[in-house]
Formats: sequence, C-alpha cells, structure tokens
Amino acid sequence: LVLMPTVNHVGVSRRIEDEQERSRLKEIMEQIKPPDMGVIVRTAAVGKTAEDFIGEMRFLERLWQRILQRSEVLRAPRLLHAEESLIFRTVRDMFTSDVSEFIINDREYYDKVVAVANIIAPGLKDRVRLYEGGPNIFDDFGIQARIDKALDKKVWMKNGAYIIIDETEALTVIDVNTGKYVGDNNLQQTILEVNIEAAKEIARQLRLRDISGIIIIDFIDMEVEENKYKVVAALEEALAKDRTKTNVLGITGLGLVEMTRKKMRRKLSSIVKRTCPYCGGSGLVDSEETTAINLRRLVLRQLANSDIKEYLIEVNPLVAKYIESKEAETPVLPKIEGVKFYVLASESMHLSDYRVVEITSQKEREKLLGKARVFC
Repeated sequence: LVLMPTVNHVGVSRRIEDEQERSRLKEIMEQIKPPDMGVIVRTAAVGKTAEDFIGEMRFLERLWQRILQRSEVLRAPRLLHAEESLIFRTVRDMFTSDVSEFIINDREYYDKVVAVANIIAPGLKDRVRLYEGGPNIFDDFGIQARIDKALDKKVWMKNGAYIIIDETEALTVIDVNTGKYVGDNNLQQTILEVNIEAAKEIARQLRLRDISGIIIIDFIDMEVEENKYKVVAALEEALAKDRTKTNVLGITGLGLVEMTRKKMRRKLSSIVKRTCPYCGGSGLVDSEETTAINLRRLVLRQLANSDIKEYLIEVNPLVAKYIESKEAETPVLPKIEGVKFYVLASESMHLSDYRVVEITSQKEREKLLGKARVFC
C-alpha cells in the first residue's frame, strides 16, 4: 500500500487489469483507510483480504503521525523521515505471495524480517527461514555465480543461441544470434524458434539486471511477416510477469523492436560496477601501435633536452613485443650513436601506459641485465 495523507482518493495499480478485482480492492480500501486520506493499492495486493491490509495500513498511519509530530517540535531545516532500511524495503517490495521462501543467515536480521513481515504480509511470515548452513550463503545457493553471469555482455541460451546486451548512457541495445543452434532444415522456422526463445530470455534479463529506459532489440531477420508478430507476442507475454511497467512499441522498418521499461531503481551494473578508469567507459584503449608512437615522441623530446646515453623503457608486454617486431623494419626507438634503450616488459603496466627513466649509475644498469631487452 501507498498512503497519501493529503489526498482523499483510492487508486489501484494499472497492472491489476481484472475489473472485478480492482473494484473489490477499492471497496476494501474505502472501509479501512483513515478518513480524508488516500491510498494506492500496489500489484502485490491481488487476492488479499481486508485482514491482510489492516496491519500495514495502521503502520503507515502511525508513521505519518510520527512525521507530523516531529514537524511540530523540530526546527527547520531538519530531516523528518528517511527511507526505511534495506530489510523493510525488501519485505515491502519483493516479499510477495509468489515467493516460496525468504532465507536469511543472521539471527538478528531474521527476527527483524519476521517482525516486518508480521506487519506488512502476515500471511507470509511462515515462509521466512533462518539459514544455519555455511557462512557464505551466496556461494551455498549459487547466488554469486548468478550475479556474475548477470553482468556478462553475452548471455547463452539453452538451445545454443545467445544474446548480446549493450548498455549505453542513452539506451540499451540487445542483439540476438543463432550461435550454436542448428535447428531443422527449415531456415525460417529455425529463426522463429531462436527469436521466441530469445524474447523469453530478454524479458528475464531485463528484470534480473533492472534495465530501464529505451531498449532496442535486434532479433534475427525474419522474412515471414506473421513470424514477426509471433515474436512480439512472445516478448509481450514474457514481459507480463514483470512487476515494473513495460511498453512494447512494435517493429521498425529496419526490423528492430522498440520498447521501454520504467525506471524504479538503479540497474544492477551501476550498483556493482564502475566506469573503467582507463577507457572512461568507451570500452576502447590505445592499440600497441598507438602506444608505441606516443612513446617514440616522448623519447625524442627527452633526448633533445638531455645528455644521458642510457634509458629504461617500461611498457606492457604487448607493446614490448610490438617494439621488437618493428626493430628491423621501422624502429620505434630512434637509432642514435652511443644511446642505449633497455626495454622492460612489465605486466603491471597498462596497455596505454609507458615509463621512460634515465639510467645514471652502474648499479641501475646491472639490475636490468637479464631482465630487459637492449636496443642501441
């Protein structure tokens, strides 16, 4: 339930489409809601009785009274109410009748979950289970492996086909590929089967990754017009299980399916990942050749301003290999009489990075012998 203390109105989630159920829920709310207040009934309320709502309604009413009391005694600016704890939000938003078990491995938090469930979903509190197995519940139930898989760009399907999920700032692009799937001799039937299976997997991945905004899906090209509508229908059917509002807009002239998904919270990738500090999120870094060219320019500048005759060049192994491969043809490091370069391949160096250090002592020189490749 969502309590609206200043609006006298009863609303029902648009995802509850059955008119009889909508009317039934409205009648219940009119009976149990506080006078002159409004309430919105969320999707999880389907099939619930008045008794199921009373505890949560009274809890929300007490919460509002507490906020009002604080507003009367505290001086502005002051925080009156903060978002509830993760436990409360989890029970409120996710612990619905289609959840068979709520497993938690901490006694203190277990007691809190049971207490919150007793208020919000009393009929489900018996499904809360204290796990007393190993210390790592995520590993024991294979959750960590699923999280890791949910962050992969490529998602394999059971039939051998796969989808590629590209999340960008503006939109998400999903590409469907046949992969290892061979199907039967009928090419169009094979394509239809792959696309329908992909539609189901895409709907699952959108929920799993919490992807929102504009989503473009590039299914495998279908020549049969009827098959296109079958795939869109399969996608809409799979999305019907999503508690978040989705809207499939249809197929464009290029055969792309356009859809949107309402943003409810941060997507999974933004919670557990950060922008790459090397590429800035582009997914691209300098090639070995580009790094080598930049290195050569730095070396030439340094030689022009120094009388030192020996230098340590520290680079990534791939760049070191590139420098060696070009030695006979077009050397990366300049050929100057009396000047030596010790190229050290270092795994700790990023592909785009390099370091040029002047060698000024015999001790430094001896440390490099046997470790670095010498170029004169």
